[in-house]
Amino acid sequence: QGWSRGIEAGKSGDELSDFIADMVHNPPPDIEASAQQHAREITLTQRMGDQGRSWQSALRGDLVRFVVPFFKIANNSLVWVGERTPLAGVYAKRNRDDWRAGGVRRKQVIARQALGLSAFAAMYTLVKTGTCTGQISNNKKIRDIAAMNGKKPFSCRIGDKYVRYDHYEPISTLLQL
Repeated sequence: QGWSRGIEAGKSGDELSDFIADMVHNPPPDIEASAQQHAREITLTQRMGDQGRSWQSALRGDLVRFVVPFFKIANNSLVWVGERTPLAGVYAKRNRDDWRAGGVRRKQVIARQALGLSAFAAMYTLVKTGTCTGQISNNKKIRDIAAMNGKKPFSCRIGDKYVRYDHYEPISTLLQL
């Protein structure tokens, strides 16, 4: 945001560098609050929306807490993916709100959608070239043949072995779509 604000203020060169350095070392309250919110988002611990909180309330109880102990993180992971899924991202409340706000927030929507589109394009290419796999098949015989050839579901070939990518949430959900 320091760079964006500096450019908007007409700064360049050393003046822009000094402006950015000052923002890093003495951030205005709105940027500090934005950084705190970003930290909560990347750790999937941000406050859930109304719908997520309704589901969490409905899932209260000892047995449900045992089966779904980390509902907030799972919910926030799906929200993260939804905000970055091309076309579907327009239905994400945050994306709509940020788009209407304009400025840096609109640029962030564009960046989230670009990230999602890039991830889809990259995975499509990697799967089509045989470098990565998705769900191999529902057919056990086909899965067994793939396993005999060293292929694993939801994996990418690095060197001569396949490494699974399906454990790296939330990005792995986006890649699996």
